[in-house]
This record gives sequence, C-alpha cells and structure tokens, in this order.
Amino acid sequence: MLNIEQALEILKENGIHISQQVLYRHLNQGKIKGTIRTKREGWLIDPDDLNRFIEENTEKVEKTDDNANKDEHKVELTKQIEELEGIRTELTGQVEELKEENENLREVMNILLESLIARVSVLNDNKQMVEKNLKLYTKRLDDTIRHDKYLRGILDQNKCEQVFIESIISAFWDEEDIEGFECNLEYLESIGIRYDKVRSE
Repeated sequence: MLNIEQALEILKENGIHISQQVLYRHLNQGKIKGTIRTKREGWLIDPDDLNRFIEENTEKVEKTDDNANKDEHKVELTKQIEELEGIRTELTGQVEELKEENENLREVMNILLESLIARVSVLNDNKQMVEKNLKLYTKRLDDTIRHDKYLRGILDQNKCEQVFIESIISAFWDEEDIEGFECNLEYLESIGIRYDKVRSE
C-alpha cells in the first residue's frame, strides 16, 4: 500500500500534477481506492488502483492533446482550403477572361477572313474584266492595223492611179492637135477619167 506522499510522487512522475487536497478529495469520492487504518498512518492507497487512475487520466490527457492537435490540424486544413478556393476563384476568372479574349479573336479572324474573301473575289472580277478589255483592245488594235493597211493600200493605189493618169495625159496631150486631143479626151472619159478632174489635181 502507498501513503499520500508516495502516491503524489508516482502521480507526478506520470505527468499528473495534483495537490494533496485534490488527492484527498479523489479518495473521499472513490475515484482512487484507499483505506484508513489508523489516524497516524492516514490514507493508504492501493498501487493497482493508483495505476488505473494514472492510465485513465493519461488517456484523457492524450485524447485532449489529440483533440487539440486535430483542431489545430483542422484549422490549418481549413485555412489551406480557403487559400485553394481563392486560387480556384482567381483561376476561374482568368479562364473566363481567356475565353472572352478567344471569342474576340475568333470574331476578328472571321471578319478578316470575310474581308480577304471579298478582296479575292474583287480581284478575280477585276482580272476577268482586264482580260476581257485586253481582248477587246487587242481586237481593236488588230482592226486598226488592218484599217491602216487598207488606207495605206488605197493611198498607194491613188498614187499609182495619179501616176498612171499623168502618164496617159502625157501620152495623149498635144495642144496643137486639138482634134486628136478631143479624141483622146473622149477616150479618157470612156474609161472613167474626166479631164476637169485631172486638171484640178
């Protein structure tokens, strides 16, 4: 059996710091089993029951520490969750901004593509018009060249006729032979050459 001083020392060694009055109260309440044989000896405590009391209170302390650790860990986890929620909210906002920018870029690209298609269509139309005008101008140039050649041919023909007429007039012209001249004049008119036209030229 253990006396009060011995029991307090054992309790202290096991991390339970209580006063002598508290130990008396536990003995009176039956939380720790003990007997009083004589007033001189006072309380005598059963070592096995004291060990039981130590184990129960040690478990309570450990549970309390565990609960405190759990609460602290819970607070830390809650704080981390809040930080992660903040990061998630920020990332969600950035994703929405990127989606909006992507939509704007897509609209701009569609506008540019439509403009490019329209310009290509205009260029194709202009190309066809240029090709058509080029063919028309080529045809007109060919016609002009042919007409120029035709006019040059007529001019050359007129020159040749003039030379021919002058040579005929020289051959038939004789002022002293009026009768012969009149005959020659009738001949010229019969082939379509008038004397007054020749004289005017």
